[in-house]
Amino acid sequence: MKLQACGVPLVLDTPFSSAETVRVRCSQPVWQLYVKVNNKLAPKPLASTQRESTPVKEAPRKVLVATGVLPRGTVLNETHVVLADADTSLVGSPAFEVVADVLHSELVRDLRPGQPIRTQDVRPTVLVKRGQLVLLSVGQAQGFQITARVEALQDGRMGEKVQLKNNESGKILTGVVKGPNAVQGY
Repeated sequence: MKLQACGVPLVLDTPFSSAETVRVRCSQPVWQLYVKVNNKLAPKPLASTQRESTPVKEAPRKVLVATGVLPRGTVLNETHVVLADADTSLVGSPAFEVVADVLHSELVRDLRPGQPIRTQDVRPTVLVKRGQLVLLSVGQAQGFQITARVEALQDGRMGEKVQLKNNESGKILTGVVKGPNAVQGY
């Protein structure tokens, strides 16, 4: 599998109830993959009698929190989140610190105002839907660029490759999802 090098630190989380699958995400360029892990080699957790009775208190740090009540399925944008100090020791998984990391993501559960947005609370949203006409751009915006309306042959999330069909010529093309109803060809 070939992936572009990530320009920012990778975000790792376990989006499912089982810890056997780890999601690895990059926000620059946008991509994600799921990795199956073998937990047999991981150190065993301490027995309940061996655990410390008081959790370690972390200093509050700035993370993204919900600006209001956000129901499950909400596609996040800049108006839904704000940076605020939060006690991340109670969050349970990494919380987002950069607005760009949650754009084009949808909530998988309801959030209350002021609640930190954790990596397990969001998933990339489908930006291109099968059967939909999308704008395909080929070339560079500063130079020569061609755009055409084509039909998406499959659903796609930000950064995913999707197959497209030019209805005028009948040709099948491939492009990378760059935004809502927008695909970049190569």
